Amino acid sequence: MYSNPKQVKKRFLGAGTASAVLALLFVFFILLPDTAYLLLSINGCTVYQAKVTDGEIFSVSYIHSLNKSEVEEFYQVRGDNIYLVKLVYATFGAGMSTDAGAEGGKTFSYDDKGRMVIEGYDKLLPSIDYFIGAVADHTLHIKGQDIRFTDIGAPREVLRFQII
Repeated sequence: MYSNPKQVKKRFLGAGTASAVLALLFVFFILLPDTAYLLLSINGCTVYQAKVTDGEIFSVSYIHSLNKSEVEEFYQVRGDNIYLVKLVYATFGAGMSTDAGAEGGKTFSYDDKGRMVIEGYDKLLPSIDYFIGAVADHTLHIKGQDIRFTDIGAPREVLRFQII
């Protein structure tokens, strides 16, 4: 009926070790920020991927096809979605927003290069498709890197962005 003291000690050590492992798992899976991946694919084949965290911002710049000025679109990662949050461009042109104030919640300003900046977008984009342009010089800016679309695909191919 009486337990051996060595057996009791082993039971407590086993329970303590199990508790420590559970605490470490809790910290690792619950308290650390969620990590996801930004995947760029062509025809379903991944051509580039980057680890991203919730709230992280990346951008895509290109030369506008009609007015030949630089455009930069800023996106934010939220869960497994991408949100358009800001647009920067040098001149108005076809497809460029001209009524930021009328859209509500947006601010319009100029940056130090004289480019127009529209902030306050909150547009959900579960994925983004870009046609790789021969002249547009599409470039992804992420984590201090500049990745030209033409370095990972051919002109006229569709490059899909998504978060997984």
